[in-house]
Amino acid sequence: GLRLRARDGAGAVRMRAAIGLSTFLLLRRSMSAAALSTSAGAGRVHKGVVYDEQGRVTKCLFCDIVAKREPSTTVFENEEHVAFKPLTSGSRHEHLLVVPREHVRNVHELAPGEASVRLLEGMAETGWQALEACGHDRSADVLMAFHVPPFNSIDHLHLHVLVRPLTWVGAIKYSPETYWTCSVEDLIGRLRPARQARAAAPLAPGPREPPPPPPR
Repeated sequence: GLRLRARDGAGAVRMRAAIGLSTFLLLRRSMSAAALSTSAGAGRVHKGVVYDEQGRVTKCLFCDIVAKREPSTTVFENEEHVAFKPLTSGSRHEHLLVVPREHVRNVHELAPGEASVRLLEGMAETGWQALEACGHDRSADVLMAFHVPPFNSIDHLHLHVLVRPLTWVGAIKYSPETYWTCSVEDLIGRLRPARQARAAAPLAPGPREPPPPPPR
């Protein structure tokens, strides 16, 4: 859960009220998305994606943005990713979404291993390139994070790239110290292959050299 710093008086009340309101809105959005998942002739609609009876994706909002079948404020794209602005910003300066061209449902579909690490590192690098295209440099204080299901809004993996300071709602909604948000650095650390993690870990102390023999 959230780690709160000690605050006094009205500040503590406002902070707790903001956290409670944001948590309620996140939960309500998740419950509404589940309630709106309906069976239709074309398939099941859930979080901006249409699935057929076998669970295969037949239509996706972000896939349509990538293919330019849906309008968006795209600021940067390359062979692997597209970066565009969300409808609502959680930052006082810049908020972008980076999505892979290939459909990946959410962070739960990322298997541990080098392929997932390369995907996330590529999305983060594209996030920096997109910020540069918007006039920011790499000295900016930037948060890159994913929402963890069921708190993701669209069933197509997307990285939130936010330049601090955030709005008061954004500071809660995109806080990586919560159960609904995970920073890209933390996620990469969890998915990195164990052998790489061992290689990066400090070496364990070796056997001690035996003491010299006592003088005769």
